[in-house]
Amino acid sequence: MLDSLNLGPWAREAVFTGIGLLVGQTALITILLVQRSRRRRAEREMRDNQQMLEASNQQISDLFGRLIEAQETERSRIARDLHDDVSQRVAALALSISSLKRKLLNNAGDRGTIAELSAMQGDAVALAEGVRNVSHDLHPSALKHAGLVTALREFCDQFGRLHALAITFTAAPGLGPIDGPAALCLYRVVQEALHNVAKHARARNVTVSLARSGDVVQLAIVDDGKGFQLAARLGQGTGLGLISIDERVRLMGGQMAVDTRPGGGTGLSVSIQQ
Repeated sequence: MLDSLNLGPWAREAVFTGIGLLVGQTALITILLVQRSRRRRAEREMRDNQQMLEASNQQISDLFGRLIEAQETERSRIARDLHDDVSQRVAALALSISSLKRKLLNNAGDRGTIAELSAMQGDAVALAEGVRNVSHDLHPSALKHAGLVTALREFCDQFGRLHALAITFTAAPGLGPIDGPAALCLYRVVQEALHNVAKHARARNVTVSLARSGDVVQLAIVDDGKGFQLAARLGQGTGLGLISIDERVRLMGGQMAVDTRPGGGTGLSVSIQQ
């Protein structure tokens, strides 16, 4: 065809070069269009995956929230049963033992038997106190009747005596009332955090403080224990207590932060808007 046009060698070379460039440009455009199509498809898939991930995270969060509600309901039921049934029975047993011991004393009974009854009475009283403490931990009645500050002060005092920890609790002046779910959340955070301290930290001193900045309630728990590598703890799956605290706080729309390092103690801070 080109021969029929009677073109010279230079012109033919130019034509072939032009055709080559056209073919190359066409191939390049085709490749770019294919790449753009693939990129758009990948972006759509990424958006779909992101939406699925967000939906999955929301489902997990909703499930965790329902589990916490169910847990609190069950804790309340068990605490009520312990207080109204088991605790009353143990108290009645202690009274019966005391009455029997008095009868033996009045009738000059065997001293060995009286001593055994005294030991049994002491055990019954201690058991009643233990049941009361468990009931209080499961569902703190003081939280409802006396408020968060009083409930936390009582819990810190009791927990410190039980675990030989010097726990200092402070509430800033003008803190104001903290009621409902926020109060329960903060109380559970202190419970979980102090149990972690007693179990892992090897601490001697702990400070628990409540303050308010505007409509934000701030809780801080600081110990002088051995500290730890936060990333390593969570990566090994041994930081379930912190994960539980974080989920509780997040469900309240709050924030949690942990400041710790090996040998430097641990500080836990929580902020919840109310």
